[in-house]
Amino acid sequence: MLPQQLTDEQIAALVNQQMEASRGFVRQFLNNFFAYTYRNASNDDLTAYADFTETEAGRAFNTVLVRAMIDAMVQRSRAFGHGLMVLRGVRRT
Repeated sequence: MLPQQLTDEQIAALVNQQMEASRGFVRQFLNNFFAYTYRNASNDDLTAYADFTETEAGRAFNTVLVRAMIDAMVQRSRAFGHGLMVLRGVRRT
């Protein structure tokens, strides 16, 4: 099946199949990202944050944060994919 013939659901299934291969890349990217982001944080600040993430409030905060990030990425990824299909003439705006 050619890419222009795939439904959104089929594209999502293909992405899910490739997810495992992407995990290593994402893990390394996040390690580098966090190392850079928190490079100026003191050990005390990092410890306080780590302790916070283990509390009920910290877990709730992280759940909301991760869901918001995933929702934003999915929304933008779909818009990007749709834009590509429009450029290829496969879909209309």
